[in-house]
Amino acid sequence: MSDEKYSNVFGLGCKPHEIPGEVCDLTFSDAENVRVVIPTLQRVIHLNSVKHGFWEGISQRNPLVKLMLTNCELAEAVESIRKNTSSNPCNKPGLEHITALEEEIADAVIRLLDFAEAYNLNLARAIIAKHEYNRSRPFRHGKTC
Repeated sequence: MSDEKYSNVFGLGCKPHEIPGEVCDLTFSDAENVRVVIPTLQRVIHLNSVKHGFWEGISQRNPLVKLMLTNCELAEAVESIRKNTSSNPCNKPGLEHITALEEEIADAVIRLLDFAEAYNLNLARAIIAKHEYNRSRPFRHGKTC
């Protein structure tokens, strides 16, 4: 099956992947925004998670459990694609303006930000460093298939 056919199998309609100029470059101001926004999100999300009891009890503080819960959110995203409901409005009150897929991906990101704050990870620094590293890698990172 061609990539074009595959990108539309589940009705997601993947965007064309054209790269005008050097849009992959993070400017200093972009990187500075990441350095501010990500830690702020980490703190706010983690405080909300603590406030709602998601860090009480030994099982709630187990890093393996926390990471697997992120995996569960991604599995829910996969299910929404598999069941062809990914573009449906979210079924939670007040979230009808986002899709089911957006909700599940947001849940996964929220769980990762919560985890990063709880374990004092500098996610902003890691994202910027990893993006710069990936920019230096060969096409498809040298993989042929």
